[in-house]
Amino acid sequence: MTRRAIQVLSLGLFAALVFYVSWPYSARPARTWTALTPLEVEPATGAALVEADHLDEPPPAGTALTLVDPAERDVEGEPAVLARVVVDGVQGRRMRLRPATALTPAAIEKLAFSLGPWALRELAPGTWPSHYADDIAAKEALPAETFLLLDPLVGPAAALAGRAWTRALAGCGAILLLGLLAPRAFCGYLCPLGTLIDLFDSTVGRLSPARRRRARRAPARASQGTGAVGGKPTEGLTRAVGGGSFSTFLHATRWGIMALVLAAAATGTMLAGFVAAIPLVTRGLVFVVKPVHDGLVRGWHNVPPLDAAQLAGLAVLLGVLALGLFGRRLWCRCLCPSGAVLSLSGRVGLFRRRVTRACTACARCRSACTMDAIADDFSTRPGRCITCRACAGVCKAGAIRFVPRAGQAADEPSETLSADQRGEPPRLQRREVLAASAGLSLCALGGVGLGWALRAGREAAGSVEDRKSVV
Repeated sequence: MTRRAIQVLSLGLFAALVFYVSWPYSARPARTWTALTPLEVEPATGAALVEADHLDEPPPAGTALTLVDPAERDVEGEPAVLARVVVDGVQGRRMRLRPATALTPAAIEKLAFSLGPWALRELAPGTWPSHYADDIAAKEALPAETFLLLDPLVGPAAALAGRAWTRALAGCGAILLLGLLAPRAFCGYLCPLGTLIDLFDSTVGRLSPARRRRARRAPARASQGTGAVGGKPTEGLTRAVGGGSFSTFLHATRWGIMALVLAAAATGTMLAGFVAAIPLVTRGLVFVVKPVHDGLVRGWHNVPPLDAAQLAGLAVLLGVLALGLFGRRLWCRCLCPSGAVLSLSGRVGLFRRRVTRACTACARCRSACTMDAIADDFSTRPGRCITCRACAGVCKAGAIRFVPRAGQAADEPSETLSADQRGEPPRLQRREVLAASAGLSLCALGGVGLGWALRAGREAAGSVEDRKSVV
């Protein structure tokens, strides 16, 4: 329940930053009241009485505004400023204005001889409009881009593409440091996309025929094996949860996507915004909510059709969720490049899941694990565990502990545990290393080629536009 509570709070915070702080556009431009005819000006103080041609929404009493004369211009071509005034009162179409500060005799004389019509402006002439930034700043308790800064792929990709230090690098470093204490905790607790995937998997995904058939076959297949801790995995259990070379290839796909994104970033092309977890879920949710918001607020007849970019962003999010029809957290396990970055710190984390010899090989932990992080001998696959502790929650034998990497589980003798359970680095076969290196190299070369191709396309389009503008 603690994990679910943190997930809900994190998703709520993300929704508040996106749908309250950043969007919808709640700021309004600075207002101007025009066609104000001066009726009288007090010669002692400069207080004035003006009448408007129409005054549908008068400024509230006490509002400080800038009084200008549009008929006169300063050296920069802006309307001449007469005085900074405060609205003393409004009656019908008439407003009484008083100077915000004491005026000089020359300024009072200028007011008295100005025939108008005058204008009142919330923003002084020559001031750059900042209403949108001011509105966001007024609503920000946390920076609106907090989750974007925490995405572990956005920072490195942005720094490579821009050839400069970015704040997102600091966020990436903070999440990687968190991963040293709790491997891939961002995926299991904080990532809003992961929370949405969990929600979809537990409601819609669990009803899919493929997953229901697999769930019915799993108990029977699990019961076919000997299943002792550190023992040889059973064939039935392997088939029930998936395995083999194809499974290994599928789980390695995220590394290829990560290599492609970083290689393209090295050429100046930013692809992380399309596949990294936080940009992906932000874009998709906005494209879902925006048409509904516009229809309810502005009327459904004012909702424009979705363009190709919006449809693509929406299709990607729905596709990520639809993967739950084939397996739990399939995107997180096999395709998410942000999760691939977090796997790096997860492999050297200070804490690790351990299994003692009290394990009865009931396979409940494997059924509860949504990340396929538990191997056939019930040890932990490095880089996949998100520290959700769901396996420990369903283990009736109490054989699962999360302890420091150098420690042992529940004071059991280390010889009862396999090398992987003791947290020792897995021994890779030479062919596995060569295959992984070749695959990552091909993806990196593909990213470089794609980046250069997109960059050349942008430059060509820009040159065409330049020629058109010259013609």
